[in-house]
Amino acid sequence: MPRRASTHFSYEQRINKILNAVSTDPARGFSLEELARIACLSPFHLHRVFSAMTGETLAACIRRLRLETAANMLRFSPGRSVTEIACACGFSSSQNFARLFRDWMGMSPSGFRAACRQGPPPAPPEQMRKPGNARPYDLRYSPDQAGAAARVQLEPNPAVLAKGADMNVEVKRLPEYRVAYVRQIGPYGPALARAWERITAWAGKSGLLGPETAALGVSWDNPGLTPPERCRYDACVALPEGFAADEQALAQDGVCLQSLPAGLYGCYRRPTRMDGYMTAWNELIGVWLPQSGYEAEGTAFEYYHPPLACSDDPDFACDVSFCIQVRRQARE
Repeated sequence: MPRRASTHFSYEQRINKILNAVSTDPARGFSLEELARIACLSPFHLHRVFSAMTGETLAACIRRLRLETAANMLRFSPGRSVTEIACACGFSSSQNFARLFRDWMGMSPSGFRAACRQGPPPAPPEQMRKPGNARPYDLRYSPDQAGAAARVQLEPNPAVLAKGADMNVEVKRLPEYRVAYVRQIGPYGPALARAWERITAWAGKSGLLGPETAALGVSWDNPGLTPPERCRYDACVALPEGFAADEQALAQDGVCLQSLPAGLYGCYRRPTRMDGYMTAWNELIGVWLPQSGYEAEGTAFEYYHPPLACSDDPDFACDVSFCIQVRRQARE
């Protein structure tokens, strides 16, 4: 691999680690020094590298991720108060949270929660998504690589509201998954296949593809809140216990490592065609979840049951479980 591309993937690994850290622990007040250590960069260079790779300043990105997390919690965690959500997402006070949320969404947190009860969730005003905020570093994340697929479209479908009781959803504890992944940034869609092609090619040459290999697809962002060009999707292959990986060597293939947390998950298993992913997520989150006695807690992913199989046939259905981390709903 040319040195220039290898350098890019090395920096991509580092930036991904920052994004993952903030997304999985939004309440934590990361210092510049902590984030620099996570990325293995000097504090002096971190801001410049981060802005070049993402098109956002570090502070603006952290604020956006926290606001997007808070908006999802306002909608899907009705048992939590606005003050609790503000604290859980790292805001210094409920007043500061309310001010920043209003600046971002154009309404108060309480107003947003009330609007969600009446219909589809409001989206941030379009002026929050100015063309000038587009990512300048387009080595791999150009718009023509964007695509349509397995992302949770967080809107209930009234036509299937009566289906909740008949859905095959199992609430169970899942283990931690240590995975190798390739990240795609851009609108969710068919171009996510590129990420899968790359991670399976790496897994094949690493001797990791077999009848028991599990794959996972992780959608980090809600496209109703996050600008499409910033939505993150990870195509993952679960690593066997004891697998030793050299991250510097992985960088040459554009592959990163992460762990998906153990916890209680609602798992909706169903054969699903390529054009059925959004419907499946709609059913799990828009139909089952509100009637389940649980509320969304954090991570959501697709688990592809082994043996892995793929096909260009549009009628081909994958054996997939749509999984969302949950906790018991607090009594009001």
